[in-house]
This record gives sequence, structure tokens and C-alpha cells, in this order.
Amino acid sequence: MPRGSSNFDRAALVQYPSKGIWAVGFVAGTAKGEVAPRLADYGEVLTVFLATTPNPTSGHMVHIP
Repeated sequence: MPRGSSNFDRAALVQYPSKGIWAVGFVAGTAKGEVAPRLADYGEVLTVFLATTPNPTSGHMVHIP
């Protein structure tokens, strides 16, 4: 990532871990690398970081169409 760029510049509400349950996440960008071609049928896919509690420095990266 180029110097001066920022990650997690947008917050998002995503249904995770199941439908009807909402979690706050932070948008890290669009899907890249090996993941992007495998998810091409879904259109634009965002990579979202979902922090865990009680330690928000760990979490899950999920890909959301």
C-alpha cells in the first residue's frame, strides 16, 4: 500500500454472523489478489474488518458483495 494512504476510512453495518444480526465493521477496500477472481460473479466485493470483543485489536476479515 502506498505511503499516505489510509485503511478503514469508512464504517459499515454488515449482517454477520447470520442474517438478521448486524455487526459494525470497517471497510478495508475491495477484494484483491487470489480472492478477487473467485468472487467476480458477485460484482464489486468489499473487504471488511470485523473486530472481536473484548479485544478489538483482533477480528475477522470478510468479503461482502
